[in-house]
Amino acid sequence: MISSLLLAVALTAPVAPQGFDELFTGRTLRFDYHHAGTATEEHVALDELRLEGPWAGSRTQLVDTTNLGKYLFEVVDPATNQVIWSRGFCSLYGEWETTGEAKRAWRSIHESQRFPEPRGPVQLVLNKRQPDGSFREIFARLVDPTGRFVDRSPVAARGEVVPLIDSGPPATKVDLLVVSDGYTREQREEFLADGRRLTGVLFESERCARRRGDC
Repeated sequence: MISSLLLAVALTAPVAPQGFDELFTGRTLRFDYHHAGTATEEHVALDELRLEGPWAGSRTQLVDTTNLGKYLFEVVDPATNQVIWSRGFCSLYGEWETTGEAKRAWRSIHESQRFPEPRGPVQLVLNKRQPDGSFREIFARLVDPTGRFVDRSPVAARGEVVPLIDSGPPATKVDLLVVSDGYTREQREEFLADGRRLTGVLFESERCARRRGDC
């Protein structure tokens, strides 16, 4: 199987506002943790911090104001106690804890949060939505991005990425991926042809066609 083979289509995204470069390095930091518990008990334990490649997310919408998701991940500047980056999300654990199994047994599920690498120490905070709609902190940890506990070893390539449209760096683009799930290694060329055909159909639509020139 070549399920790791991807086709990337890039679209333009907003230009970075003043302030992003002062707060973040432009790289990506990954926070891995174990989410464990039952239907009535919940715990979070740090696994590792991993430095990845360039930050490919928004450099304008740093703090999530949508108020969506069962959980809220926040990156807090401990010097000012201000949230400098946040995202609401739902997780597999949050779904599992509502099942019958969660009433009978414990389970641990591995989860990850990616965020732009801060230039200094930050507080990582996980919050859970309560019945009244508010959020309650369930985990907090002060971390130093430059510390020795951050894995900075080179990230090994896990598969082949074939760009169909590439108009600039990921910091200013939105990546769309076509994943080769279900294709065998011998069907590589067939998958590439299908991916190109899919991209063509995508940009035939009026809404997407207007963005074709930005790719």
